[in-house]
Amino acid sequence: MEKLQIQEKGQKFKYEASCDYEDLQFIPLVFETGGRWTENVECMIKYACRKIATKIGLPYSTVKHRWTSRLSAVLQRANAMVISTRIDYLVANKNQLVGQSLDSKYLEEEVIN
Repeated sequence: MEKLQIQEKGQKFKYEASCDYEDLQFIPLVFETGGRWTENVECMIKYACRKIATKIGLPYSTVKHRWTSRLSAVLQRANAMVISTRIDYLVANKNQLVGQSLDSKYLEEEVIN
């Protein structure tokens, strides 16, 4: 099973019961940091782009291209922010983290330097 599908099943397992309780349908939208996404994401994009294209009178292909381009840029910015925040945290807490879950050699070689 592909990693994205495993993540999707994990999200479904985590949130579906709460949504069922509220009489809502949960559809996980899972993205990979490299830009790939699951079939659920593709279906959501197609559905939304068809609606938008019909409403504003632009070709579907134009709307989909704009949406996927913007989505890609938003995900890249968000990933950069998460990585930056994580590195700042690791550097600030190096002495406390060493010996817990991170190897000090890895921390010094890969993160700090």
